[in-house]
Amino acid sequence: MSVADFEIGRTYNRRRDIHAKFGGQQQGGAITPSQHPLIFAITGASGRQHGYEDRWVEDGEFRYFGEGQIGDMKSERGNNAIRDHATDGKELLLFEVQKAGGLQFRGPFDCAGYSYEQARDREGDERRAIVFHLFASRR
Repeated sequence: MSVADFEIGRTYNRRRDIHAKFGGQQQGGAITPSQHPLIFAITGASGRQHGYEDRWVEDGEFRYFGEGQIGDMKSERGNNAIRDHATDGKELLLFEVQKAGGLQFRGPFDCAGYSYEQARDREGDERRAIVFHLFASRR
């Protein structure tokens, strides 16, 4: 399977369709397989319990919270991968967790930058969160 095999709107199995074919971290919202020029960004309502407030805004932008459940988010690992995906020649693919547990492919996206927001972490404490500004890819 290659990235061209993912259809926007179709639901996939995380372990079978992503990890078994591409590798990458088994948990977390950013999957960065080392052998493929891809980054899988996973969003879903369950992230709210861990302090993530991903959301769509009016102009078609998707605000995607970075990694880090406790304390201030840092520029490291998955956060750097998302921020630098275009420079690194990697495609950023957005998937949304569905109620039945599958991942619906929302499409390829580009990171147009990021900002910081005050938000609550998993323990309910205030922290500085990294929020990526994602737009549907025009490639």
